[in-house]
Parts: sequence; C-alpha cells; structure tokens
Amino acid sequence: MVTFSIKSYFFWTPFSVVETENNSFVCDKSDDWKIPALEYIEKRNQRRLNKLSRLVLYSAIKCTTPEKRNYVTVLSSRNGEINNALRILQDISNDELVSPQMFVNSVYNMPFAYYSIFFGNNLPSSAIASSESSLGYGFLEAVLNLKRFPGYDVLLTCADFPLENELGVLNDKSCLPYSFSVIISNDNYGDNRISFDYEMLKDGNRRNDVPDAVKFYYSFLKQDKEIFISETSDSRFTWKKQSL
Repeated sequence: MVTFSIKSYFFWTPFSVVETENNSFVCDKSDDWKIPALEYIEKRNQRRLNKLSRLVLYSAIKCTTPEKRNYVTVLSSRNGEINNALRILQDISNDELVSPQMFVNSVYNMPFAYYSIFFGNNLPSSAIASSESSLGYGFLEAVLNLKRFPGYDVLLTCADFPLENELGVLNDKSCLPYSFSVIISNDNYGDNRISFDYEMLKDGNRRNDVPDAVKFYYSFLKQDKEIFISETSDSRFTWKKQSL
C-alpha cells in the first residue's frame, strides 16, 4: 500500500451527471458535441491537435495553473490513438499518401508531448493502456513516478474517445468521451490524503457499466464515499481516504 495527496483534479464529459451515473448516455451523440475551447494555446498550435489530444489537454490545462505547468506526466487511455492508427493503415493498404500530421498524432503519448512543447515542461512522461484496468494502472504508474522522481508532483490524465468506424463494434456499452486529470503529490495535505493498493486476480469481476474514471470522480472524489474499488478481470485497485 502507498499513500499520496491529491492537490487538484478536473473532469469533463459532454454528458450530464445523470446520464453517466444512470448509464443512459447515447454514443450516437458523438457528432453533436464539441470539446470546449483550449486556453493558453495559440490557435496555430491548436490546429495540430486531434480529438484525443484536445481531450487530454483540456482537462490537463484546467487541472493546472499558468503559474505551475511543470509536472511529471502520465497518460492513461484504454483506446489511445487507435482510431488514427487504423486510418493510417487503411491509407497504406490503399497505396495512398499518409498525412504527416496524422502519422504524428498516431503516437500514443503525443498529447503530453504537445503539453511539453506548448508549456516548456521538460520532466519525464509516460503512457499506459491496459483495457478496462487502465485507470488503476495509470494510478500505479503515477505513484511509482512519485518514488522515481522525488520532489516532483505527477499530473495523471485518464482520457478516452470511443472507437470509430470499423472498430466501433468493439466498443463496450459504457464507452463515452471523457477526460479526467489529477495532480498527486508526496506532500501531506490532510483531508486530501489517499491510500492506494493493488493486487493481481485470476478471475476478477469486471464491472464496466460506466468507465472507472467516471465513477472514481463522481462517487469517490465528489461524494463522501470513503473507499473506491476497481475490480477487473485481472486486477483489484483500492483507493481509501485517510482520516486525520
């Protein structure tokens, strides 16, 4: 078990709290919503970004401040840039020219590469993808980075965009676009202190009525729930608020 403090967090999805908590969101809405405008990034730089990068950067910017953008960063995403990667492979198979910008944006950790470029962040960055366990393994990577790089806080962003076109049939019923950012620290912040535990399972209970990051935000951070457990087919992750 390890402990850490949460300094700030920010969550965004185009769906309402009621829609997400009751699993009544409709993925067919995907053409009807837009990611809010990005602050502090020049318009010419915003034109480089695809949808996942915009999702990641939007919550990351909202979670940080102009005075403090320098963090060790971790991206956790179940689907990552697979939509972009598929389009590139289709272009190659059809003997078509591949867009250089699309190729750049197919790199999984590109969203935080943009963050580093735009805000001059020269600290380490990593990316995690582990199917329905991506939230837990994202936190595991983040707390390990607190140990690897003592003295630095970690900005973890969990974000996903539903699979598109031919890949759309592989979406779980719980798929929805969202972005969740949290800054964790070794500093002691009293009520914001969290313990985190992880164990491997052979036959866990997969509960994916909505993405774990959505439930973590609404039921654990925003409500009085003291414990949050994410149990998937191979792992159990437990977060617990530490009382004074």
